[in-house]
Amino acid sequence: METNGWAIGRLKSWASLWTFSLLGAIALWGCGSAGPQFQGGSLPPAAEFNNSAGSTESRPSPIAQPGPVRAFFNHNPASQYRDPYRGIERSGDDLEGRMVKLVESARSTVVVAVQELRLPRLAQALVDRHRAGLQVRVILENSASRPWSSYSPEELAQLSDRERSRIEDYFRLGDRNGDGTVSEAEVLATDAMVMLAQGGVPTLDDTADGSKGSGLMHHKFIVVDGNRSIITSANFTLSDVHGDMGRPASRGNPNNLLEIDSPVVAGWLLEEFALMWGDGPGGQPDSRFGTNKPLRPLRSTQVGDATIGIQFSPMKATVPFAERTNGVIAAAVGPATRSIDVALFVFSEQAIADAMETAHRRGAKVRVLVDPSFLARDYSEALDLLGVTLRRRTCELEPNQRPWNPPITTVGSPELPMGDLLHHKFGLVDGQTVVTGSHNWSAAADRLNDETLLVVKHPIVATLFQREFDRLWSNAATGITPKLKERLAADRARCGS
Repeated sequence: METNGWAIGRLKSWASLWTFSLLGAIALWGCGSAGPQFQGGSLPPAAEFNNSAGSTESRPSPIAQPGPVRAFFNHNPASQYRDPYRGIERSGDDLEGRMVKLVESARSTVVVAVQELRLPRLAQALVDRHRAGLQVRVILENSASRPWSSYSPEELAQLSDRERSRIEDYFRLGDRNGDGTVSEAEVLATDAMVMLAQGGVPTLDDTADGSKGSGLMHHKFIVVDGNRSIITSANFTLSDVHGDMGRPASRGNPNNLLEIDSPVVAGWLLEEFALMWGDGPGGQPDSRFGTNKPLRPLRSTQVGDATIGIQFSPMKATVPFAERTNGVIAAAVGPATRSIDVALFVFSEQAIADAMETAHRRGAKVRVLVDPSFLARDYSEALDLLGVTLRRRTCELEPNQRPWNPPITTVGSPELPMGDLLHHKFGLVDGQTVVTGSHNWSAAADRLNDETLLVVKHPIVATLFQREFDRLWSNAATGITPKLKERLAADRARCGS
């Protein structure tokens, strides 16, 4: 378990590594096949950013959200903000700004449960509230709670290209004066985990129950003062909110964020938080993560003119599917009569695909977008909808595959800036009901991970999610694309027809 004591105890030893680690990392990155090639002892200058955020003439009109339930999107073309770390004017809602505003408004308590927290502005807001005498508590995923500034050159060399690239991006963030090194002062201003530790904010992770961690502590919510909440699909990272420091075109993985002003919803989130927190970092193994939690069935409440349903994962294997989180999703999409629009990072739950097929046969139009990195995996339900299969490395079919017959062609992936991923986890049913939250449509989310699922019925929220889906759909590659044809041909060549 990562605790404040762990981080504070190593702060001075890290100080001697920060400059060395960065210079060592420069040498390592320069030798790799991926990432920029470093010359000498300094970081290369960032490529020129395109500061254009689009003309106001082409920007759609904002939609007013006067009620207690509000939706925001980091790629919203109707909004514009200045990226606080790269200094670029860009389209989108400032999701970190929404989080900071909520935290700064707190008067008594702040709780955060998120897989990963790397945003300095948010970390500083949490520290400021803690120092002002408020009760501030943070729960994290154990594999994502280590300060980026603590990696030595030897450790960086052992990381995958993807993980090393992530650390590289935070060194870029930390090198505020552009001198190719990260000083102690720069770390204290940019490494969110060090900032929380130095500020005395209590934190724990999903090893606090004495285990090696749950599947993933994948929640992404904030609650202040027991009455106002944020629930989002975004991790609190550069890549999920603003965009990568080292990729000028990046605008962050597409994500959504809901603000809900409701003591009832906040209370449900606090109950979930309390199960995981236990006694906090006090050392008692009374935290409950993963399937150690009791059954928490779907609960609904009226918030203004919105209906909000919430359910938490995971659940024990003995719980019937209809009562599980994936069962709630299937029950939401199954009754559709007009349309189902889905934008997902991962889609691998067969029963949800089956419910969608039933609705489609009844006449509902189905459109599905999945992140390109997951669209054509052997377990992807997108393949079922397209009526095709890809086999495992052993040439075995994924169990329970049910390719649609007839298939549909309205399945694909959006075109995104280089390095960005489709990170949404939402479905829109008949243009009226929104299913969203942290929960991917997968067995892992249902059975292993700590997750939040929201079912929202509200006309303005639905309109905003429809606008986001249509934006993504407008430049999507759908159907059996040339790339997928190549994959299918390679599968036949490898395994036979």
